Amino acid sequence: MELITQRVPATRMPWRQLGVLALIAILLVAALAVYVGSQPRLPAPFGIAANGIIAYVRDGKLVTQRPDGSGLVTIRPASTGQQAASFSRDGSKIVYKDLFSGSVVTSSGTVSDIVVANADGSDTRTVAKAVVAGNPIWSPTAGG
Repeated sequence: MELITQRVPATRMPWRQLGVLALIAILLVAALAVYVGSQPRLPAPFGIAANGIIAYVRDGKLVTQRPDGSGLVTIRPASTGQQAASFSRDGSKIVYKDLFSGSVVTSSGTVSDIVVANADGSDTRTVAKAVVAGNPIWSPTAGG
């Protein structure tokens, strides 16, 4: 009786391909960690609110101040007139009316621009020009 055997080729583990895949996965996780870590931390939009900085107009200037009267900071210097300053819900932005030169008082109110700025007064953007509006306020979904 004669037996014939053939050697079955052994499959080798693709170590090189697995190593490359593991390296790509590590790089993706590291990039995700850097991205998540670089995002600004904002307070949760619920819970008990603490007294914070107040924004208002004083002598034509947009200013902020602590509730105890200390820490007066001029955010925007006097211009043709800012009015009705209000913080966004997360405290990162301020909205206010800016009376432009030649603004007209109508029976419905004063024509003014609506301006949004960062809480420190930087990055001002006019979001509505020459509108008749009451005091600007934030909606529940706007500004955080």
